[in-house]
Amino acid sequence: MSFSPDGHWLCFNGMNGTLHVYEVESRRLAHVFTAGPDSASTRIFARVSVCEWESQSRWFTRVDDGINIKLIEPGTWRTIAELRGPLEVPVMSVKITPDGSTLLVLRRGGSLERWDLRALGEELHAMGVAFVLPPPTVPPPTAAGLDGSFDVVVPPKTFVSPNGP
Repeated sequence: MSFSPDGHWLCFNGMNGTLHVYEVESRRLAHVFTAGPDSASTRIFARVSVCEWESQSRWFTRVDDGINIKLIEPGTWRTIAELRGPLEVPVMSVKITPDGSTLLVLRRGGSLERWDLRALGEELHAMGVAFVLPPPTVPPPTAAGLDGSFDVVVPPKTFVSPNGP
């Protein structure tokens, strides 16, 4: 369960891989995302952090198939981008760095992917998709903080536009 940083939205995991998003002030159910019947998330859903918010509440993450991460715009429920990493391994957790520049994806087995959201934003902008990140406020994390207890996978430019592959 998580609140958007602006306090406007609350999202939490439901049964069978669903994600419920409520408008906090009105207590109204705003949207329900469902996972497909073949979704890996229905098997591992309780352990997946599917709703991680960007610091200014402009988008959040959603993992509906257990493998790929979607960036969703609240209110319109539009998929801004779908991130497909090099590993076909279930997602265990998703976190955004405090400066909003990096998305970290922990996969089952301990593999960690690091997505450069600024580079992704530039690519989306070139495709005509609005994707705005806040200006940097703290230095981005470095590999020095990663002591070898897991593999670090930095995916190449692997994402799918909102219109599909």
